[in-house]
Amino acid sequence: MIGKTDYDFQAEAHARAAYHDEQKLMRTGQEIIGKIEHQILKDGTEVWINTSRLILRNEKGEPIGTMDISRDVTEFFKNNKAINHGEQLLSGIIKAISQC
Repeated sequence: MIGKTDYDFQAEAHARAAYHDEQKLMRTGQEIIGKIEHQILKDGTEVWINTSRLILRNEKGEPIGTMDISRDVTEFFKNNKAINHGEQLLSGIIKAISQC
């Protein structure tokens, strides 16, 4: 994947956001660790990604590029959404019963 950009793998909106993150990383040196990103893939699939962006340095410590490490956390978000819905439903039932 050396020499490739996010535009080679991602939909335009996410590729643009990733590009801006990487440019900021190279300007400031501030690495991005554990950023949660919502993405719509080129095939229309909706996913949630936990991403870290790091600077690659040569033996002199000079920045020579970036490296992204991403992990799909979609299932976690789906499960969390279902749990939150269940909690809201239960809370509504308890509130209704307590008003009787």
